Amino acid sequence: MIRRPPRSTLFPYTTLFRSDILVLNSGSSSIKYKLIEISKSRERVLDKGSVERIGEKIPDHKVALGIILNKIDIDIEACGHRVVHGGDRFKESTLINDGVIKAIKEFSQLAPLHNPPSLLTIVESRKILSQIKHVAVFDTAFYQTIPQYA
Repeated sequence: MIRRPPRSTLFPYTTLFRSDILVLNSGSSSIKYKLIEISKSRERVLDKGSVERIGEKIPDHKVALGIILNKIDIDIEACGHRVVHGGDRFKESTLINDGVIKAIKEFSQLAPLHNPPSLLTIVESRKILSQIKHVAVFDTAFYQTIPQYA
C-alpha cells in the first residue's frame, strides 16, 4: 500500500501540476502494472508489479485488477491500457469509449492471444474506475508511423 502526504500538502496551490496514472498490460494469464506520477518537471514510477497465474491461482482478470487496485490504494487520474492490435484504424493513443471497445473486439481475430485479455481488463477497469479516463495505447500505432522506405 502506498502512503504519502495528501495532494494539497505536496502542491498547495493546484492539483494541475501532478497526476497519478495507472498503466495496465494484460496478458492471458497475468496483468502487469505501473503507477506513474507525472508532474510539471518529471515522471516517477511510484509502484510496479504484476498479478500472475490468472485462471489458475487467481480466478479471473476482475479479481486480478482488484488485487492491483487494493495494493496501490491511491487516487488516479487516468488509466492507460496496452492493446496489441488496433488494425489500421488507430494511429495514436485513443480515449476509450464503447466504439473503441467494439473495434478492439473486432481486431481480436488478428491478435487472439492478446486483445481478448486486454479487453476484459478494459471493461472491468471502466466499471470499477468509472470516474476517470481510460486510454488505449496500441502497439500497431507505432508501426504506422514508420516511413515506407524503412
